[in-house]
Amino acid sequence: MKKIVTVALALLCVCGLAACTKDKEAVLHNGLYAKIVNLDEDNMIVYVADSGTDSIFGEKSAIDCRKLIADQKIIYADYSTEEICAIDFSVLQVGDDVIINAYIEDGIIEAEQMQLATQRINIEK
Repeated sequence: MKKIVTVALALLCVCGLAACTKDKEAVLHNGLYAKIVNLDEDNMIVYVADSGTDSIFGEKSAIDCRKLIADQKIIYADYSTEEICAIDFSVLQVGDDVIINAYIEDGIIEAEQMQLATQRINIEK
């Protein structure tokens, strides 16, 4: 009987330790404000810096936009008309404000969506 209890406790400890080593899931951070400080048009990379109270991006962090463009996840929302549309990489300019939804894990930023926050585009209906 003692052997069964000992084996059961050992098995419980092993299962508990295995559960503790599970990789944590990445958390999506919504609404991170940033300012575009540089553009690499050849590689479709946007370099952003912190804007506002967030201190996620520092003075310069790279956001690879190839997947965002393919999935039409670079958007523009006209605040006055409440119209939303997908925009091309070429619309972005140094100095623009953007709002980024991103997964951030171990210092690696993977953008899920980017919104041009600078209001300067007229959306045609």
